[in-house]
Amino acid sequence: MEAVKLDAELAQQIQDATSENAPVQVVFRLRPEVPGKLATSPEKTEQLVQELMSRVSEKTGTQAGKFTVFRNLGSFAVSAAPNFIRELINQPEIASAIANRRRESAYIPPISPQIVDISEIGREKAAKRQPRRRMAAKKR
Repeated sequence: MEAVKLDAELAQQIQDATSENAPVQVVFRLRPEVPGKLATSPEKTEQLVQELMSRVSEKTGTQAGKFTVFRNLGSFAVSAAPNFIRELINQPEIASAIANRRRESAYIPPISPQIVDISEIGREKAAKRQPRRRMAAKKR
């Protein structure tokens, strides 16, 4: 069995949340049932997630705070205590786990910011198009 691909940011968040037993938000991707496919079927995804949640709840004695299944993507998001997340990561059906929230900003600063005069937008000279020629219908 292949190892789970674990996001470095997630590993740090789990470590930080352990002392406070604070919930961690994670997006898991399931292993496809057929090698070479990108995702499991929507029905199988729902079934597997329910089985995983029950199994891990039973093993850890805790429940996930909340979870959302992305049926068509073969993945799901969970908010739960660190011990629940660790146990979920160790399940054979899990292919990868990534942090749902990032510490760094998703903002990408502009390379060369410029002030634009709104009156100039759309005033560029448009190339004149020639009208389309209609083809005559063929007579039989």
